[in-house]
Formats: sequence, structure tokens, C-alpha cells
Amino acid sequence: MIQIIQKLKMHTEGSSRFRQILQNQEGGDNNGATSKELSALTLELKQLNGEELQGLGMNELARLERVVESALGRVVKKKNDLLMSEISKMKTRACSDLNLYEIQLEEENAMLKQLAENTRNTAELGSSVESITNSGGRCLDDDRSVSDTALKLGYVLHL
Repeated sequence: MIQIIQKLKMHTEGSSRFRQILQNQEGGDNNGATSKELSALTLELKQLNGEELQGLGMNELARLERVVESALGRVVKKKNDLLMSEISKMKTRACSDLNLYEIQLEEENAMLKQLAENTRNTAELGSSVESITNSGGRCLDDDRSVSDTALKLGYVLHL
């Protein structure tokens, strides 16, 4: 019984080693294919960057040129899209800032108009009172030193 178990173990160990060797060989082939693919892709990348072009014929160079032009077109389109997006954002921001500035200017203008009107009303009132007081009951048309403001207001005193 013990001998049978030992033979079975040896047979199992041998078959597992055999399987491992087969897998390594298959993996080696797979690894070799992957290695070849990697090498081909590396060469293509170098050629796209303008390196290792020796040995290429006219057809391969023309194909490579079309691929590079196509890629360049996509890059330029993406760049232009980003620029247009940035310009649009800046215009939106500028319009928003301009609207705020316009509102501030309108508020300041209204405040200055009110201040000017108040100042004018105060000056006219003071000027009219002073004109009446300074005229001493004479007609304002006869006194050239008196302000025209009193005339505009219609204050004429006749004695």
C-alpha cells in the first residue's frame, strides 16, 4: 500500500512538473508574441515621432504622414475647442462685470443728480432772498449788480 501511494505521489509530482514545463513553454511563446508586438508598437511610436525612418518606402512614409496629419488635426481641433470655451467664459464674466459696473454708475449718477438738484435749489433760494434783501425795494432791472436768478424766479418789486 505504501509503495502504491509513493508511486502515485511521484506520478502526480512528475505530471505537475510536466504541466509546469508546458505552461512555461506556452507562456514563453505567448511572451514572445507579446514581446514582438511591444517591439512593433515601440518602433511605430518612434516613427510617429520622426525617428528610425530609415528603411521605410514611399508608401510607408505616405501612410505615416497621413497618420501624423490626422493626429495633428485632432489636436488642433481640441485646442480650438478649449480656446473657444475659454473665450466664452471670459465674455460671460466680462458681461457680468460690465452689468455690475453699469448698475454702480447708474446709482452714482442718480445720487449726483440728486445732490446737484439739492445744491441748485439751495443756491437759488439763498440767491433770491439775498437779491430781495439787497435791492432795498428798488426794481431789480435797474440794479446791474444783482443776480439774474431773481429775475428768472420772477421776483420783481415795484415801489
